[in-house]
Amino acid sequence: MENITLKLARNIVRTTYGNIPDEVLIEKKKNIFDVLGIMIAGTGEQGCKELVNLIRYWDCCKESSVIGHGFKTSVYNATIANCSMARALDFDDVFSEKTTHVNATLVPVALSVSEKEGTISGKDFLAALTLGADLECRLALASTILTGVSGMSFTYQFGTFGAAVVAGKLMGLNEDQMTNAIGIAYSQMAGNNQCIIDSALTVRLQQGLSAGSGVLSAILAHLGITGARDSFMGKFGYYNVYQQGNCHADALTSNLGEKFEGAYHAIKPYPCCMHTHGAIDAILDITGRAKIDVEEIERVEVGVNEAAYNITSDPIEKKRNPEGTVDAQFSMPYVVASALIKKHIFLDNFTETEIKNPNVLRVCREKIHPRIDKKINLINEGGGITQTDLKIKMKGGSLHETYVAFPKGSPQNPMSLQDCIEKFLKCSQMGMKPLTTRNSKRVVDMILNLEAVTDLNELIALIM
Repeated sequence: MENITLKLARNIVRTTYGNIPDEVLIEKKKNIFDVLGIMIAGTGEQGCKELVNLIRYWDCCKESSVIGHGFKTSVYNATIANCSMARALDFDDVFSEKTTHVNATLVPVALSVSEKEGTISGKDFLAALTLGADLECRLALASTILTGVSGMSFTYQFGTFGAAVVAGKLMGLNEDQMTNAIGIAYSQMAGNNQCIIDSALTVRLQQGLSAGSGVLSAILAHLGITGARDSFMGKFGYYNVYQQGNCHADALTSNLGEKFEGAYHAIKPYPCCMHTHGAIDAILDITGRAKIDVEEIERVEVGVNEAAYNITSDPIEKKRNPEGTVDAQFSMPYVVASALIKKHIFLDNFTETEIKNPNVLRVCREKIHPRIDKKINLINEGGGITQTDLKIKMKGGSLHETYVAFPKGSPQNPMSLQDCIEKFLKCSQMGMKPLTTRNSKRVVDMILNLEAVTDLNELIALIM
């Protein structure tokens, strides 16, 4: 039986820009717009500023830019900072089929490594991103023990592999080196969801740490360090160690090089856990059709799958009393209450001041009741981005109900390219160092025509 890790490495090395369909490349441009905007907007977020200051203190070489802060550091340190900022607002895309945040890892990695390598073309940049996402999503699709149920995080575990592939592809690793990079990445792979339960800033930091480990893996492989050769299906490979020997092995190689998994990600219109987005859509739909007096609401019931409940509603008392931004971003009661009262969800719903809004908190604590819906839980074995059944029961006995199968931004109900451009433009004005109107326009034009860019440093110079 052929070693699957070797087969995957060979595909990554041999696939070029010319092998990737145009529709996949358009989706990659949407991802680039999405991550650049939210990374800029996240430059001043709690935890990110402290991390940047630490890196500034450690600074010893000038390889890659820390976006929005105007200085360069090592490619490893820049990767950790940039990826953490890209995740800080919880506004980044999700591979909704298996709940995996992908491009907040891969786009910053590609930027940092491109700057270090020098003269990386837009075509090579797009190809590396596409292949890294393809590997991450194949690894997730093959898994049978799901991230929101087990406590493991595919985002951080598979992000290490994806980052290694993106960095290795841009560095020009050969098949043997790419296999070693994947093996070295496996030796560093980690990540869990306890930080979500405890509302810790490591929700953001783990994105950077996993990406940094992947970049380090590619660098070490380039230097001749060897890694495990059968990282996925070996006796002590990932699926035997972390998935109890059970996996959908065909997902790893089915239509390899022809179908690019993860080409269509869920791109978020709201800066909070994707598991809450169906509920937000439902609230905005109901309040857009009917005049709802919040004081006349008896209760709001939100039916979701097990993964969504675990992450956004358990323990319920903690979720009804958010203490900070991370708490609020992963709280179904808070998000639903805020949408009911504010009639929209964007970055301003998650400021420290708004999180303490007494009116929102009262509704959050008294009226919002999440639950695991048995029918919804049968879909995707209780994992994946949840479908949502939301009911608003009024004191007078009337009922408003909406079922959301695919929230706005999901692959089945996608954000358009123009939606992504508008999101980028709004986010690019919300960082510590907002982009000028001129530079924002130049970034948009450059990404739309990325195939013609011969040196990614032109793009990086506009956002650093």
